[in-house]
Amino acid sequence: MYLLGLVAAFEMSLGFYGYTFTFLYHHVPVFNSLRAPARLGIFVVFFLAILAAKGYSALASTLKPRLRPALLAVVSATLLLEYWVAPLYLVPFPNDPPPLYAWLARQPSGVVAEFPMPTPFTLPGLEPRYAYMSSFHWMRTLNGYSGYYPQSYIARLDPMNTLPDPPAVEALLRNFVRYVIVHPHFYGAAQRESILTNFSSNPHFIEVGRFEDGLGTATVFRLR
Repeated sequence: MYLLGLVAAFEMSLGFYGYTFTFLYHHVPVFNSLRAPARLGIFVVFFLAILAAKGYSALASTLKPRLRPALLAVVSATLLLEYWVAPLYLVPFPNDPPPLYAWLARQPSGVVAEFPMPTPFTLPGLEPRYAYMSSFHWMRTLNGYSGYYPQSYIARLDPMNTLPDPPAVEALLRNFVRYVIVHPHFYGAAQRESILTNFSSNPHFIEVGRFEDGLGTATVFRLR
């Protein structure tokens, strides 16, 4: 039963990349509100822990009592080796606002849009970073991050990735965007050289300044 539970939880944790959750999402209304099916992976670990305990107990029962501490030492060393070989790397985030966001916090209030934005197929992209940095200025943003994305947000992403083409500019104007922040160092090498030129040559954008964003230099434009 524990093995079956593990397999079921793992398959469900695949979300739309699996079959069970996809079926339930389309046929059982309550599953429409499940924000992050990947969290079902927690149950995979629960079942795996029970199976591991049973496996350890079965191995230990075959050994003489004086050899069981050696088994415990081997298992513990194996776990430590796993954490050493595959450590969990953390990404540092500033506790104080980088110059860009400190400057933005002193400006008149307005809607902020930061680029590059992800596509519907590359979510979440840099949206978690933008969301965190917004806590330094508390202005409304066109960017957002959650385990669940409203359809209005998804529909907005495609035109945003054509900026500064007219459809994207119109979308910014419809959303009352005032500040457009471009982080060139987040773009690929092929786009990095041309992205600021494209913005600067568009009459809808006025360059306000260039500031450190914590990882590189960003350019701020004001939308006319």
